[in-house]
Amino acid sequence: MMNKIIQKIVARILKSSLFMQNPFIDFTRIENDKKIAFYSKNVSLDFDSKLLDEAIVHDFQNNNNNKIKTGNESIIRGELLVFKFGGCIEIGVNSFIGKDTKILKYKNI
Repeated sequence: MMNKIIQKIVARILKSSLFMQNPFIDFTRIENDKKIAFYSKNVSLDFDSKLLDEAIVHDFQNNNNNKIKTGNESIIRGELLVFKFGGCIEIGVNSFIGKDTKILKYKNI
């Protein structure tokens, strides 16, 4: 009973305009972190590789076998797409995929 009351109070606080306009909370950063965490499920990031918030990842194979792999110290800002029918993307060591770069793969690259 007490948990439900606390949940309702917290929900009201989070929905209030005072909370949403708080200059000390960066809501865009929270959304970007959620997006990166979601995309990271489809990408095998090697040591010190980064999937930046501009990156877009589509793995239509949906088999969670990490068909998209990065090498050490790679930075991804562009779009990576693996089609449902097969293929994989392997990005080398110290590579950079820029913001407007799109890698769409039907077979291996």
